[in-house]
Amino acid sequence: MKIYIWTLLIIICLISLGCKENSQKTKVALIIPLSGALAPWGEVCKQAISLELNRKNKALHLVVFDNQGDVIKTKQIFESLINDKQILAVIGPLKCSCLKSILSLIKKNHIPVISPGCFQEFPQSNGWVVPILKTEDEAKEMALFLNKNHFSWAIFWENIPWAETLSRYLREMVHIKPELSYSLNSYDISSILPTLKRKKPKAIVCITTPVTGAFIISQIKDISLDPYFLGPFYFLDPEFKKVAQGTSKKILILTPILPQKLENEFNRQFLTHYYLSPNWIATSAYAAIKAITTSPDLNRKEVKKHLRKTKFLQFKLKPLKQQ
Repeated sequence: MKIYIWTLLIIICLISLGCKENSQKTKVALIIPLSGALAPWGEVCKQAISLELNRKNKALHLVVFDNQGDVIKTKQIFESLINDKQILAVIGPLKCSCLKSILSLIKKNHIPVISPGCFQEFPQSNGWVVPILKTEDEAKEMALFLNKNHFSWAIFWENIPWAETLSRYLREMVHIKPELSYSLNSYDISSILPTLKRKKPKAIVCITTPVTGAFIISQIKDISLDPYFLGPFYFLDPEFKKVAQGTSKKILILTPILPQKLENEFNRQFLTHYYLSPNWIATSAYAAIKAITTSPDLNRKEVKKHLRKTKFLQFKLKPLKQQ
């Protein structure tokens, strides 16, 4: 009887020690939509990050929060986790509007945050929000294509901050002055179609939201022009594909990619585990966790420093049909 009691006590002690060890484990928080319209994107983020942590880094524990793609829900989640000193870094949220809503909390609590879906820079976070890619990276890849081919070109952009910034960078980087530069208030460009038809640019850059970009391309194709269309990574949105698919074979979209060797390895692992190829959001999430886990020291300050100097992603223009 005594042996039985002692055995039971030992088992209880081991279990409690295991629980204590797990509670003290360093954590990475993942804030993603696992319900609602963006749930498929959230799910592939979780799959990509789990793949890396389960395979290589047992020291980090992943805690997942479903923000439903909602601003208020995101703020509530972040307020609930800021007092957890075991949280090393946050991956997410995916939407820029959600990220913007927690900037003051990020700055105040010194938590490094990296988003797989929002590449905007937020100086007001004092460097604690680290963009996985930058606006200049988008402009450089588009400019490289236009400069290399010596194309005449036109550019449309919407009156929103990120679009204005990207269009400004691009116009500074391209050697040839655009035939037409147009700031949009709506997706109706009928008033400038005659000018566009007369000038016949070889390439047209649309720095707009996905739906606006798709409608612009449709209107231009209706006047029998067949230029290359260059779009930002936002055009990887399913809404763009739904409207633009089939309108042109020359739609090129900025797509986040990993270095070739790492991309081959990640694609093979993802396909083996989940029986499907990873999309761009999964690739970005993988790059985010890779950047965190390769930090020499796992503390917030050092992770922030490492994220700012580490680059696992780059933009590449890819045809819409390959997405």
